[in-house]
Amino acid sequence: MEKVLKEVKGQYQTKLVIIDGVYSQDGDLSLLPEIITLCKTYETMLMLDDAHGIGVMGANGRGTAEYYNCLGQIDIITGTFSKSFGCVGGFAAASKKIIQYLKFYADSNVFSAAPTPQVTASILKALEIIKKEPQIRTKLWENTNYLRKRLKEEGFDIGKSVSPIFPIMIRDNKKVTNC
Repeated sequence: MEKVLKEVKGQYQTKLVIIDGVYSQDGDLSLLPEIITLCKTYETMLMLDDAHGIGVMGANGRGTAEYYNCLGQIDIITGTFSKSFGCVGGFAAASKKIIQYLKFYADSNVFSAAPTPQVTASILKALEIIKKEPQIRTKLWENTNYLRKRLKEEGFDIGKSVSPIFPIMIRDNKKVTNC
């Protein structure tokens, strides 16, 4: 990424790096602090899709940015309400100027509708539960760590994930296709 940012330095008025907070295939985390440093060095905006981090990562469930103590250092954070919120829809959080731009120019905004009152109430309740009942997140991590430990003890290759998402690597096409 740094090589590309060096190559385009001074060529564009606006540059944007887009990353995931938690990658859904292997459950590994982005190198967020290092990427923030690169974006600042090369005057590039950063967009973080934290669909798998919000509600799970960080001491208060605020996501990957909280996990790395980088809250407030990301230009745009997007996520979904369909995972830890158990609802539908999604969000983009950014400066007022960026949100205004998205409202006027994002095709997805043109062809979408506002969330229903029921969905809004469900999301607000989920946020309240995430904030007021950290024991739920604690139990998630206990279960995650227990399953990870047991799978390793049984000899499964589960990669190096530090999130509740981790792969079970089969590494044999015949085993995968002959189920």
